[in-house]
Amino acid sequence: MIREVARQGLLPHPKFFASTRPFGTPIGPVALKCAVTFLVILAVPAKDAYDFILDLTSYPRLVNQLIFYVAMCIGVWRLRRRRAETGLAPSEFEAKNIYIFVYLLASLLMILMPWVPPEPGQGDVSFWYATYCVVGIAILASCGIYYWLWFVFLPRLGGYEIVEKIEEQRNGARNVHLVRQYPCEGTERQPLL
Repeated sequence: MIREVARQGLLPHPKFFASTRPFGTPIGPVALKCAVTFLVILAVPAKDAYDFILDLTSYPRLVNQLIFYVAMCIGVWRLRRRRAETGLAPSEFEAKNIYIFVYLLASLLMILMPWVPPEPGQGDVSFWYATYCVVGIAILASCGIYYWLWFVFLPRLGGYEIVEKIEEQRNGARNVHLVRQYPCEGTERQPLL
C-alpha cells in the first residue's frame, strides 16, 4: 500500500518508497512499517503491546469504512430522490429505507462503542481504554492535514498548481511525480485538483 501511494507521488521521497531495487522488494515501505511497529512496541508497556497494536490497526479501518458507509447510504438516498424528481420509476431491486437506516446506525455504533468505558478491571490494556481510538483518529487527522497543506493550502498560497508528471522507471514501472506548475509555465495544463 505504501509503495503504491508513493508511486502516485503522495509521499515525500517517492523514488525511495516506490523503488524495488536492489532485491526486487520494496525495502522502503517495509522498513517504514518495521520502524513504526518497533516504535509502538517500545512506547507501549510490554504486556499491552500486542493488544494495543491489534486495536490500533482495527479502529482507523472502522473509521474509514464508516466514512464509506455513510457516503454510500447518502448516495442511495440521493439517487432515489433524483429518480423521483425526474419521474423515473423506482428500481426493481430496492432496499427499504429502514434497512439502510439500520445499516447506517450499526456502522455508527461500531465506531462509538469503543468509547464506552468497560467494567472496572475488564479492559484489555493497563492504560486508558480508548487510547487506541485517540491515536487512530490522530493518525487519520494528520493524514488529512498533510494532504490539505501540500495539495490545497500551499498551492493557493504560492500561486501554483500541482500537476502529474509520469516517469518511466528502469524496470518499466511508471511512477507519478507531482510537480509545481506556475500559471506562466507551458501551455499544456493538467491540474491534479
